[in-house]
Amino acid sequence: AKVPAAKIERLDGSSLSLEKVRGKKSVIIGFFLDNCEPCIEGMRTFTEVADELRDDPVEIVAVNLGPAGPEALETFAEDIGATGYPIGEQTSGPDLAQRLGVTQVDTNVVIDKNGRVLAKQVFMPKEDQVAAARQSFKES
Repeated sequence: AKVPAAKIERLDGSSLSLEKVRGKKSVIIGFFLDNCEPCIEGMRTFTEVADELRDDPVEIVAVNLGPAGPEALETFAEDIGATGYPIGEQTSGPDLAQRLGVTQVDTNVVIDKNGRVLAKQVFMPKEDQVAAARQSFKES
């Protein structure tokens, strides 16, 4: 199934349209909750994934599942050392987490450049995220 069109507003004021990157890049989305202690460790792993994939054709974004507001998200970004990828909240389109079947925080979803979900897992290990992302743009 194709990933629905959705727009994610980033902390820096820019936005990511999943529709606009389709056909160009793979996407990894890390879903988290800003006030979740276990999410901090999971998202630190996500930061390592972003660092490793920095030069690859993949868009990486962390999406908060709760209404946190910019200040809380900035604090969370500092806590996890997120410097190489954007953090934000979904602002339009059908509920992305729900449409992707995300039922728990700290779920990572790898989407190929054609908009198909290749991998989805709670607390997905770094190696699995990197391998799935690299596979996604080799095959598609």
